[in-house]
Amino acid sequence: MQKYIVKTLLFILTFIGVINLNAQSYQIKEFGSKNSAKENQTKFSENQDNRVVNYSSLINYLPESGLYNSKVENVSISKELLELKNIKEILSFNYYQESEIVSSVLATKTQGLIYNHSKVICDRLNGDRLDDISTVLIKGHQIIKSTIKKASGKTTYSLRFSIKSGDTKKELFSFWTIDQYPTGFYQNYQIWGTSFTQILAIVNYTIDKHTIEKGLISKKVENILPNVFVRSGVYSNGILRLNIINKTNEREINFDGNIAETEISNHNKVTDSYSLSGDYYDTLSIETGVLFDIGFSIQVDNSNQKDVLYIAEGPWGLDYLNTYATVNSFDIDTAERRYLDDVYEVDRNAIASGEVKGNINLFRHLLPELKALNVEEYNFINFKIINNEPIEIVIMQDEDRAWENRIRYTVLANSDEKEYNISFNDFTDAAGNSVEISNIKTVVFSIIGDYTNYKPFNINLKQLSFRTNTVLAVDKLNSIGNSKLMNYPNPFTSSTTIQLPTTSEYVQIQVYDLIGRVVDAKRINTKSSSSKKVEYNAPQLKNGVYKYRLIDDKNNQHSGTFIVN
Repeated sequence: MQKYIVKTLLFILTFIGVINLNAQSYQIKEFGSKNSAKENQTKFSENQDNRVVNYSSLINYLPESGLYNSKVENVSISKELLELKNIKEILSFNYYQESEIVSSVLATKTQGLIYNHSKVICDRLNGDRLDDISTVLIKGHQIIKSTIKKASGKTTYSLRFSIKSGDTKKELFSFWTIDQYPTGFYQNYQIWGTSFTQILAIVNYTIDKHTIEKGLISKKVENILPNVFVRSGVYSNGILRLNIINKTNEREINFDGNIAETEISNHNKVTDSYSLSGDYYDTLSIETGVLFDIGFSIQVDNSNQKDVLYIAEGPWGLDYLNTYATVNSFDIDTAERRYLDDVYEVDRNAIASGEVKGNINLFRHLLPELKALNVEEYNFINFKIINNEPIEIVIMQDEDRAWENRIRYTVLANSDEKEYNISFNDFTDAAGNSVEISNIKTVVFSIIGDYTNYKPFNINLKQLSFRTNTVLAVDKLNSIGNSKLMNYPNPFTSSTTIQLPTTSEYVQIQVYDLIGRVVDAKRINTKSSSSKKVEYNAPQLKNGVYKYRLIDDKNNQHSGTFIVN
């Protein structure tokens, strides 16, 4: 089961991040691999030997140089995509002018169905914007053209088409969705770049090569594009927010989706209809609940064409070598959202158990496509954990940092569930120095053995989040709230009862030391809705004086002071 889960996660990341076609290794120390750099790539040649498996036939249909003497400098394949049953050959490369990429090619050979690269399908929900779709005639063949505004602000153009082998002639198809293509043996080309003339030159070459070889035919098809399509979108806090382009002033749209709550759960089908304003630019909010991924389509009643999209969150996963660890169980479940101000909540919880001799890493990529989350607004990492062995927590930024010099913090074993609020300043490198943390790609929870004997491990991690309300001036604490609270006993060692001024079903409490750092934050349920008392259990706080702020279920704020001895 575990091998299946890891393999599935690997495929998901490959699918949504396929533009980087170098095989992604899940050894933690290789997350920052430089294999995609220009100087590390295989050179283009139409006479490839067996160093790169089974793609020489595709190279024959693509030019060695592009427009304005742009050159191919790197050629790569994806071993993960070659594992898909219908993909027989695959290659990807970039055309450069100096060190700048001006156009890129993804080519595949498939049997049965075509392979449709996820660039338009996925990127609109990951920061890019699809400004227009249209058809163009190239050498007499109708091909779909897309205009995309990248998150960086750069505009790119793409052309995509597939060529089906025939007994006498080949046939070119260019459709918006995969299910419109007839079955057969295909070569699939997806070409994009910053200049339309650059990609047009590549397509002209490819069409000419196929035409000369066997003859190439195609049919012009009317209405092959959707009238309404997603320009851009984002998933956040259980809501899918879509920016729509409505070319025909439609008033209603049909939504059809498949949602998986976690990486290992089944997909559930959802369908609904939503009203539109009829404006060219429109917005649509769809409440999906917490999810790991969703594939969906939107379609209007008077059109046969639908717009299909896919989005996935950054996944949980395990990284280990079979010679150093075994996994008995690995589960992922949905996390209860707290919707607190100034908190970035990471969806879903992870539970794993097994035996370890070397090390095993439970990791969470925070965003899809291994993108980095900007955490400049946050200062603390927060989570709840049960663990029978010490855990080294590693923060991986978007930087070139050796694994041996990783940014780390260690927590001790906890037989009972414990909540941690750890300042970014408490994380250190190999020399013990604090490191400025401005972005995070991956959080790793590492269990390290003695590399001699196996020992059991278990980890149950919940409610991973990042907080911003970290340092609060002590004099400001004294003015917070509608009233000052009393608690008894005071001083106390492990627990104290706080007397509330009004009844409350639950409270949110934050505890600060005398220099204003948050040392604890949690939600506590009272014994009943009519109770005016709440019991606070201190999480192994050092002896001293602490201030606390408490918010009840009516959002009333109160404050108090206690002493831990």
